[in-house]
Amino acid sequence: MTSKLAQTAAKLNNIAVLIDADNTSAKSIGDVLKRIANLGTIGCKKAFGDWSCAHLQHWQPELLTHVIDPVQQFAFIKGKNTTDIAMVIEAMDLLYSQAFDGFCLVSSDSDFTPLAIRIRQNKVKAIGFGKKNTNEAFIKSCDDFYYIENLTLTTTITESTTPTPSDNLKAVVNTPSQPASNQSVVQAWTGQQIKCDVKLLNSLRDAVNDHPKTTKDGWVNISQVHQQLKQALPEFQTKNYGYSKFTGFIKAIDLFETKSHKSTIYVRQKVSQHKAASISEINRQPSIPRWSTEKLQKQTHFTSVINKLIQENPSSDNGWTALSYIASQIKQNHPNIDWKKYGFAKFSELISALAIYNIQKRNQAVFIQQKTKIPL
Repeated sequence: MTSKLAQTAAKLNNIAVLIDADNTSAKSIGDVLKRIANLGTIGCKKAFGDWSCAHLQHWQPELLTHVIDPVQQFAFIKGKNTTDIAMVIEAMDLLYSQAFDGFCLVSSDSDFTPLAIRIRQNKVKAIGFGKKNTNEAFIKSCDDFYYIENLTLTTTITESTTPTPSDNLKAVVNTPSQPASNQSVVQAWTGQQIKCDVKLLNSLRDAVNDHPKTTKDGWVNISQVHQQLKQALPEFQTKNYGYSKFTGFIKAIDLFETKSHKSTIYVRQKVSQHKAASISEINRQPSIPRWSTEKLQKQTHFTSVINKLIQENPSSDNGWTALSYIASQIKQNHPNIDWKKYGFAKFSELISALAIYNIQKRNQAVFIQQKTKIPL
């Protein structure tokens, strides 16, 4: 999966793997490390816990097999999670060494949310591995997030030498929020199955329709859509749905159309033949007059919603938040807000007209930040 500020496909040169043994099953660590090895070179592997406790004894063979450095942390006071503190301290030491360009945090504990945010503030990639019940704040604070159950499911299916038709069906028919994880052993999801994931579909539509570089005809570079979608849903992977490439995933949904121009693929939401034929005519039709900056700033409910989303965004980077994330959250949680009624076709244009936010472009994505002093 990709960084919100960089291309995903690039291999990391030196990865620090930090494992919260108290909140991770020893049986799954082999699958986790295999996936991390595909992301780049692992520089260190450390597991944190009170190894004197009986419930961690099953970790010993895994520590030896995978050459993981066990870090002992006694629980000085019952009920206090000193393991988390030790892992955070180690992470900060490694971060300040500037020797690592990626951190893999293996835990389902949302207490590591601030750590992931802090790592990303140093322009270092933070990747999370946890169970499907992991708090969404931790998931969104990471550049990428992998569900451990999906990784172990792949191994289980691969090890089965003679799968029955019913076994294959179980591997394919999952709930939309819990897709199977590897297209080489799992049949690709149908468009109908993908459409059942409403959250994904809404985020995908927003990434296509509201991207700053979407043309008047609705076309936008498919790689930019992929990047924007990853900003809204860090846990998204096409492989989870049985597709090796994002383009194949898009075509399977059958709600979008693609075209190729000079070796670049573009995508837009499908329109009817009548609408497609007259789209240029529609663009010439009179539109709602755009509201002035002064008038927009008086819409306190609207601006307070945006400000709250910026302040509460777990992936915020010193107050900078992806514009696609804000647009997606407004559409999902505030359907009564429609920026078109203010005379703006794109959310980015409305934000610019408000003149109360700093705007910054990073690798074809747009981020905004509240201005410290709002112009009068």
